[in-house]
Amino acid sequence: PLPAAPPQEAYLVDGIVGALGAVLNTISGGSSAVENEQKKENNATTPVKIDATRLAWSASWTKHPSPEIYFAQNRYQKVNHFPGSWCLGRKDRLMRTLNRAKKRWPEQYAYYPDGFMLPAEISSLESRARIDQDPKGIWIVKPPASSCGRGIRLVQSRDVAQGGYFPKERKLVAQKYIDNPFLEINGRKFDLRVYALLTSLDPLVCYVFDEGLARFSTHKYTMRNLRCRYVQ
Repeated sequence: PLPAAPPQEAYLVDGIVGALGAVLNTISGGSSAVENEQKKENNATTPVKIDATRLAWSASWTKHPSPEIYFAQNRYQKVNHFPGSWCLGRKDRLMRTLNRAKKRWPEQYAYYPDGFMLPAEISSLESRARIDQDPKGIWIVKPPASSCGRGIRLVQSRDVAQGGYFPKERKLVAQKYIDNPFLEINGRKFDLRVYALLTSLDPLVCYVFDEGLARFSTHKYTMRNLRCRYVQ
């Protein structure tokens, strides 16, 4: 049985339990001391995975834990993911959630541009592009689970309407592009990031950091070149 009180400096990173210093080294991209010891003992070239449900740890920094870890979790053990949070953390599942909300409350979600999940909704997207009032309408296309702007591109409605533009075997999300953004600061697009730590859903507990981050594009906004990443 696991102890009723949290162990000191016992952290779980990708299925490996170790001291805080080793964990921080692992997060930064290095090889933890725990991994090295396991390699020596087992004469292996890769770290040995441990059944985390059978070991004592106080904090977990991993990918989404398995249902077994959630089920066996003690009150003192903290994880960095809430169960089922992919409905907000992935672009395709977030779009599905917002589409359902917009269908139920269209007026409240009128601010949200039309979006489609590909390849399942390719036909609906192509039909929407054909009836687009603006023949030069733009769609923004993204991978469903990527970051840092990787794989993002802009396409015109006329190209989408012809059909066959998107590969049928690749998952993507496509959404109507807002072509009249707020440009009051030097004519450039920008976004604001506010950082918050959500520690509980019931009751709702959220800590908002006092400072934020503003990111500005390096070029002034224009739609003349859809491939220019320094504008979009």
